Amino acid sequence: MGLSNVMGRAAMRGLLVVAAMTFILNLLALILPVYMLQIYDRVLSSASMPTLVYLTLIALGGLAILGAMESIRQVVVQRIGARLEVDLGERLLAATVQSGGRADAAALGRDLTQARTFLTSPVFSALLDLPFTPLFLVLVFLIHPALGSLVLAGAGVLLVITILNQLMVRRPQERSVRDTATAGLFLASFTRNHELLRAMGMLPTAAAAWGGATAAALGAQDRSVRINAVFTGISRFIRMGVQIGILGLGAYLTLKQEITAGMIFATSLVAARALTPIDNLIAGWKGLLQTLIGLRTVDRALAATARPNARTRLPAPKGHLAFEKVVYLPPGAPEPTLKGISLTIEAGEAVCLVGPSGAGKSTFARLAVGALAPTQGTVRLDGSDLENWDAVDRGAHVGYLPQDVELLPASVAQNIARLDTQAPTDQVLAAAQLAGVGELVKRLPDGYDTRVGLGGLPLSGGQRQRVALARALYGPPRLVVLDEPNAHLDRDGEAALNATILQLKRLGATVIVVSQRAGVLQAVDRVLFMRDGQVAASQSRDEALARMSGTSVPVAAGAEMPARPAVAREARA
Repeated sequence: MGLSNVMGRAAMRGLLVVAAMTFILNLLALILPVYMLQIYDRVLSSASMPTLVYLTLIALGGLAILGAMESIRQVVVQRIGARLEVDLGERLLAATVQSGGRADAAALGRDLTQARTFLTSPVFSALLDLPFTPLFLVLVFLIHPALGSLVLAGAGVLLVITILNQLMVRRPQERSVRDTATAGLFLASFTRNHELLRAMGMLPTAAAAWGGATAAALGAQDRSVRINAVFTGISRFIRMGVQIGILGLGAYLTLKQEITAGMIFATSLVAARALTPIDNLIAGWKGLLQTLIGLRTVDRALAATARPNARTRLPAPKGHLAFEKVVYLPPGAPEPTLKGISLTIEAGEAVCLVGPSGAGKSTFARLAVGALAPTQGTVRLDGSDLENWDAVDRGAHVGYLPQDVELLPASVAQNIARLDTQAPTDQVLAAAQLAGVGELVKRLPDGYDTRVGLGGLPLSGGQRQRVALARALYGPPRLVVLDEPNAHLDRDGEAALNATILQLKRLGATVIVVSQRAGVLQAVDRVLFMRDGQVAASQSRDEALARMSGTSVPVAAGAEMPARPAVAREARA
């Protein structure tokens, strides 16, 4: 896997510029060896002061250019890293959302940050300089074949050490990354469920679970660090030993008058330039390996959620919804949650889904809004497959209140406006009014500008649900799906919800409500009874209420009614 799989064209062009600058920098790195060679072989032998001055001025000028280009290269690499993080941020967010929670957004973000940080590290500079090692080896061979052979042997040994280091460090490093991710998942889960841990005395077992994963990660990391440290020490010994060997062999060759004294020191500098990138790679192998593992994870996440092709923009829907032999099998589940549902909900109709837990009601709701894609069959909005709609265009006409309400870390107004910074204020106020939360929001500490923090604070559960309802009604949408919207509402809140549903019907919106409480049935037109992933019966509101109250109502042949006691208890509640 290469960087090209995850980097955009602009970033790749930037890397090509950096490569060109690296070539020039490595040529300028020859200034010191050449300067030293000229000093020993020309200036000292001729005692020419003008030659010394001119050579020094030329060398200083070249070093100034080298320093400036090195600074520019660092700035360019930093900007490439920033562009990488910005360009991929949106795609990674889409990947985590489309994965249905299987992808860890925080972990992917850390992987991306690791890649950006790596681009500005000395190890990345060593990678850029590594291709020029053969050039410096050729220069040493040109000075003397014996010196070149010594440096080549040293480079070969360092390459072998690099390969051995990679083979021995890779497995513990991968295990460390995996166990660290597990510990992070534990910590995030325990933080979200802190009240449960305190209430049920689970803190010791939770801490033990997190500590076990953390200890395993640290143990694997310690092993990889120890292995890398050993090979780093060996490589440093080899490189310094080659330097000493160059000086000793150079002195011997000088005594035999095969090279000059200046060539000894020039060779030492050139050989150091050739071997340093390999030495730095071994020392920084841990960071390089972490970056490669992270990029591989990012690449897999992006490949699993490739950018969709641009879709033709469809006209605003009226709200006609149709399920055609829809089957949904959750990943890894032994049997489908929905089993071949076919039904039609007319535009402007209000429908309530009731049934026991596990009947597939929430799955039905998520399929209706496009949050899930059916395993088989088709869900159509105004005759068009939901998958044929552009997700953003479709979302503008859909309102969805999930069963587990989460508000975003923004103001109440921004939450209602779905984080649209250009949202007209009158639309935000209209959505709040339609949801019946206008007065509630006004009583908050800062009104519509009240910030929602961790866990939805300072709002209560009922307040969060009603603000989330206003978010679902922003637009206003043509299709509204509410999953247990009255779960946290009192009698007044339920009355307001019924009024909202009636107002949505007057506006022509299609409404689907999932509820186990009979109070919401007063505002709907039809009731769908679900059981075992299928629609067991479909009745009008009056028929369903009569059935719940025990009055005999004719039922279509073959229709199966849900168990009466549970529904009756809900009706009396």
